[in-house]
Amino acid sequence: MTISYRISTASANDAVALAEIARRTFYDAFAADNEAHNIGEYIEASFNEQRVREELSDTSNTFLLAYRDDETAPVGYAKLRVGGVRGYALPENSIEIERMYADQAATGQGIGSALMQACLDAAASAGFENVWLGVWEHNAGGIRFYERWGFREFGKKVFYMGTDPQNDLILSRALQSDDV
Repeated sequence: MTISYRISTASANDAVALAEIARRTFYDAFAADNEAHNIGEYIEASFNEQRVREELSDTSNTFLLAYRDDETAPVGYAKLRVGGVRGYALPENSIEIERMYADQAATGQGIGSALMQACLDAAASAGFENVWLGVWEHNAGGIRFYERWGFREFGKKVFYMGTDPQNDLILSRALQSDDV
């Protein structure tokens, strides 16, 4: 059975659902490998409803929501952000895939590929020539996924999980004409 996903751009009306899936998927992805107080601090600061509403209203951000078939609650999401990373000269005309997460139950069922393709399509349609992202250096599965999509490492940056400084690899890839 093939599972299909419907990807839509989030609006202010999606703030509650977006905050909920962001909290849940981030916790599921990283709680086992981090201290509870650091996970809790990061989730509260980053994924509360007010913060999500602010991010949705910021024109440098685009959120994509993934829905399975005819379901009404999202099972995954991605965030694209226009902007750079301190200390690095990114390729010209770049956009960041700042977040891409899916419910654990949807993992391995094509949702990551559906979200990645939607991110690449959105970036190419907006006229960007390159995409970059950060991935935790201990996230081997995520690194393999991004490498399959043509991303290559070009640096590292520090990401604070609460009070814990962690290393993120910075990966980048050029957009091709067939990405649209």
